[in-house]
Amino acid sequence: MYMKNRIITLLCIVCLFTGNEVCRAQVQEVISGVVRNESNEPLDGAIISVPDNPEYTTSSDKDGKFIMEIPSGASMVICKIPGYRNQTMKFTLNKPVEFRLISDIAGQDTSLEVAMLQKERKGGYTGAISTVQGEELVKTPNSGFSATLTGRLAGLTSIQSTSTPADDATTMYIRGLNSINGNSPLVVLDGIPAPLFDMNTLDANTVESVSILKDAAAKALYGPRASSGVILITTKRGEIGRTKVNVNMDFSIQQATQRPKIVSTGEYAQMRNQALLNDGGTPLYSLYEIAGFTDGTMPGHDWYDTFMNDAASMQRYNVNISGGNNRVKYLVNAGYLHQNSLINAEKNDNYNPALKLHRFNILANVDVTLHRYLNCFLNTNVTIDRMNQGYNGTGDIMNSIYQMAPTVPGPITEDGKVITAEYNEYPTYGLINRSGYSHQTGINLNVAYGMNLDLGFLTKGLSVKGIVGYEANYDGTIYGSTDYARYAANGSGLFGTHTTLPLSLSKTANMRYFINFQGFINYNRIFGGRHEVDAFVSYFNENMMKNGDLPYDRLSLMGHVKYGYDSRYYIQGDFTYDGTEQFRPGNRFKFFPTVSAAWVVSNESFLKDTDWLSFLKIRASAGWLGNDQISDTRFLYATDVRYKDAGYLLSNYYGFHTVEGMQGNPYIHYEESFQQNYGIDVTLFNSLGITFDYWNVKQTQMAIQDNSVSSAQGITSENLPFENLGKMNNKGFDIELSYIKNLKCGLRMTIRGNMGYNKNEVTDIKELNRTASGYYYPYRKTGYSAGQQFGYLIDYSNGNGYYNSQEEIDKNGLRFSGASPRPGDFIYKDLNNDGNIDERDQAPMDKAQTLPTLSYGGSIQLEYKNFDLYVQLQGVSGTAAYYSGCGIFDNAYQGVYTDLHRNAWTADRYAANEKISYPALTTGSSSSLQSNEFFYSKNNYMRLKNVVLGYTLPKRWSSKLKLEKMRFYISGANLLTTSSLKFDNLDPEQYSYSVYPIYRTFNIGLNLNF
Repeated sequence: MYMKNRIITLLCIVCLFTGNEVCRAQVQEVISGVVRNESNEPLDGAIISVPDNPEYTTSSDKDGKFIMEIPSGASMVICKIPGYRNQTMKFTLNKPVEFRLISDIAGQDTSLEVAMLQKERKGGYTGAISTVQGEELVKTPNSGFSATLTGRLAGLTSIQSTSTPADDATTMYIRGLNSINGNSPLVVLDGIPAPLFDMNTLDANTVESVSILKDAAAKALYGPRASSGVILITTKRGEIGRTKVNVNMDFSIQQATQRPKIVSTGEYAQMRNQALLNDGGTPLYSLYEIAGFTDGTMPGHDWYDTFMNDAASMQRYNVNISGGNNRVKYLVNAGYLHQNSLINAEKNDNYNPALKLHRFNILANVDVTLHRYLNCFLNTNVTIDRMNQGYNGTGDIMNSIYQMAPTVPGPITEDGKVITAEYNEYPTYGLINRSGYSHQTGINLNVAYGMNLDLGFLTKGLSVKGIVGYEANYDGTIYGSTDYARYAANGSGLFGTHTTLPLSLSKTANMRYFINFQGFINYNRIFGGRHEVDAFVSYFNENMMKNGDLPYDRLSLMGHVKYGYDSRYYIQGDFTYDGTEQFRPGNRFKFFPTVSAAWVVSNESFLKDTDWLSFLKIRASAGWLGNDQISDTRFLYATDVRYKDAGYLLSNYYGFHTVEGMQGNPYIHYEESFQQNYGIDVTLFNSLGITFDYWNVKQTQMAIQDNSVSSAQGITSENLPFENLGKMNNKGFDIELSYIKNLKCGLRMTIRGNMGYNKNEVTDIKELNRTASGYYYPYRKTGYSAGQQFGYLIDYSNGNGYYNSQEEIDKNGLRFSGASPRPGDFIYKDLNNDGNIDERDQAPMDKAQTLPTLSYGGSIQLEYKNFDLYVQLQGVSGTAAYYSGCGIFDNAYQGVYTDLHRNAWTADRYAANEKISYPALTTGSSSSLQSNEFFYSKNNYMRLKNVVLGYTLPKRWSSKLKLEKMRFYISGANLLTTSSLKFDNLDPEQYSYSVYPIYRTFNIGLNLNF
């Protein structure tokens, strides 16, 4: 009896895990058919399945044909493909099924990847989301991934300051700034938060889509790190069908969008002499030397041209293999990138100091159906960066280029000695070629494993899911350092402490990790064909360690419930109960609720038969979100008291002392924001799509240091405790436009545009009111946008805004803090009329704040027969900045003179009534070289961001080469830029000559599909 029970139990277990296959073997039937669009063209890759039986699924081939098994008794199949409405059809055995899909410009049936690994039908989504597909991102020939998003998502502001290899990431903001703290969006990779992940290392060929979650309804479930938005990256996965192999390769030439231009060496000598005379000194260069520099008989240099090449190359290669069946779906991708730099380095016998990047990307996504009720997935994403460069970084090299006057010979003598001057201990040539090398290796690993158990055998629509995510980053660098002798142009030694040394090796390394667990109980069901219920409860726990710090811990309990009626009315509620160790016990947990709703007006009976209105949805959301990204300093509730070395006392005793740093606040807690969004989605004539969102964020409990407190209490301003006293408002709107049309001539046209406007105001930051101290503008932050800059206003009442004589200065009778003006310096307005020119007279500069108020982009794609053309524009507006770096201020280093300085004030130029466009030159400091309206400039710009022209080989030719598709293309990035910047030869996203440039790229490529 015992043995019999054991055998019965074993058979039950076997049946549990094999019953699906047995049942299918006994009851399956076979049907076939074809999938076409309205134009009767076959559709490749359409997914055909049996409703409520996803294990019975297949896909159409290149001719639109399919064949599939179905369970006995089934009578319906559904067909889905992006860009078309889903279609459900009844079938009859032994009769072909013919699907005729209608294009869906509105994307009503598109499946959106949304928060917490959930998928929602776009037509019923209540949140604010913007999405760009990977097929558009690959059009940008850039080494870094983040730049591919620029100008493509409404509400995303993206700022790029350099194209340095491996350091060309853009800084991104979603809907501007909500707080003065922690405005970085949370990056989520395939549903797993990835706070350590460098998204710039992603290979665009691996990305299916990127979405930004913008309002409370969309992002709330990711907790306090999502208050400023979420960047949701979804990588490609395998699909049911034959194995496909895609190969992509391209070659690029990259050059600076703007190349600095300085005056000739002869002009430099003249202008340097003038600057010395203006300062009361004597000329440095004789008339004979100036003549020699001018006619070329004496050597002169443009050091930028010497040390920076005109162009650099980049190569990219990518192989993608994917396929699958009802059991296993897989995708494996391997990519390689090699990028050189513009820095002109020379290889020697011991090492190569050239800056080069080698990047390897590997992605493997596998989905496995273990049983009818059990499936799992494994995601693996690995990036390896190998960077070779000189011992000194690009920042040091770029800063050094203009430190030596162009009149100095060099950079080396005929026998290879490094030439410098007595004021320049570290000449650029030596920094690049004679200081050693560094080999850096960076490894990013992201792994996620998840299982989903369908509990439909208990009740339909119920399931549970568990996911474990692991992220690790490693950076290791081997340095080889050396030194070299310096010489003057006449051959005499300089800086004698520097001599030629053998290489000395050293190594640094750091490691970071992030591990998390997510558990879900899901319920998703439709009752009676009209009542949709979508709900889940989730638990999230994470542990993170960075560079040897104490681990960071967070946990959250989340809930979501959504009800939809008849595909017309939707209401949704979400909540998070978040916990963080950033605050003391008692303040660590907080409840944040969100509610949203949508009305699909176009599904109302009175509009269903309207030809011109394809889709109309009205959305609204409101909710509270928290923010715990307050400061880089941890545990703000505890006072920082340290026992430190105090050195020797009375030369005999070694002592220690107690140092009190930042004061703790035991009551510090989450910042809170109330976020509202009101949106509308419209599609007209199944061609024109419009999405508009108005949003408003009220940030309260903002963590600040109360600077209205007097320092007389003995605590310096930087050590004041953080308190939840600040307030800030941020509001704006987003617009997305699309127009897709297939013309009878065979031309397909796709036009897209987006725009995001944001305006923030710091309403209360406990700032000291300076009215009693005589400030014309008593606040520097309160009442202004974050990052507001101030400067002096120039008084043009005398006709040109300059003091034109010493007599005019004396007659003015003003007193000055800092440097007193000379003839040729600016006249500043005494706004408070106290007879002094000081910071009390400074005024807010228009639009000079942290972020532009307007970001926009647009593109047009034309496809005709085998040709395709893509053009993208991108820009920003409502922005200005203070410019003071090399190439702007004339007194940088030994004087850096450009077209800006050619018409500098001189007594002779003023007397001759000639054009004057810059104050009198100086070799040191002057009252003109400080924050004033002259050195502020609007830096609005618009770029011809991307252009792609492609040609696809006719199928009759590619098939002879055993290829599914062969496409050639040429492309370019940042080809043209127009800007409102009043300073020439600067890229509008950069502020000085002494930074590594932003690239313009010319590219040629090849796509092969097998």
